[in-house]
Amino acid sequence: MSISKQFLIVALITGFVIGCASTPTIPPVGQRTVMKESSKMPDWYTHVPAEKNDILYFRGIKTRALAMEDGLTDARMDAMRNIAERVQTVIHTSYEKARTEYGIPKDDQDAGKNLEDGIVAQAKATLIGVKEKDAWWEEYSETGAARVSYFYDVAVLMEFSKSDFDKSLANTLGNAEQKAKDEKNKKAADVLDRMRQDIKNNP
Repeated sequence: MSISKQFLIVALITGFVIGCASTPTIPPVGQRTVMKESSKMPDWYTHVPAEKNDILYFRGIKTRALAMEDGLTDARMDAMRNIAERVQTVIHTSYEKARTEYGIPKDDQDAGKNLEDGIVAQAKATLIGVKEKDAWWEEYSETGAARVSYFYDVAVLMEFSKSDFDKSLANTLGNAEQKAKDEKNKKAADVLDRMRQDIKNNP
C-alpha cells in the first residue's frame, strides 16, 4: 500500500473518531434528571405513617409544579383534602347508623341527606389543630421534543391529634344538635345526638 493511501486511511479514521467524540449526546425525550432535592426522599412519601401516640398523619403531594412555593401550597391543600375525606367518612358512617336506627329515609325533610351534608361542611370548616410536620421536594429537568423543562415534585406531612379531631367533630355535632333543638326539630336533634355518642364511644 502506498504511503499516500495509508495517510488517507489514517486521516479518515481520525476524522471519524473526532467527529464521534464531538457529537453531543442528546437525552431521549421524556428523560428525567434530578437537579436538586431538599433531602433524601422520606419514607412517609410512599407510606403514610399509621396513627401513633394519638397522632393522625396525612400526606399531601403535588407533582410537576412550575415553582416550589406553588408546589408547597398545592401539597398542603392536597393534605387538607385528605383530612376532609376522613371527616366525611366518619360523619357518613355515624349518620347512616343513626338514620337506620330511627328509620329515617335519606330524602327526609328534617333529618335526611341535607342534614348530613350540612354537618360535613361545618366540620371541615371548623377543624383546628392541624400542623405541618415535614416537607420534601426535588427539582428535576425533563427533556422534551424541542426543549428542556424544569419542574418540582413537592410533598408535605401533616399531623392532627386524634383527640383534636374527635373534639372538632363533637363540637360541630353539639352545635348542630342545639340548633335543631332551638328549631324544635326533634328528629334531627335525635340523629345528631346519636351520631355524637357513636363518635365518642368509637374513638
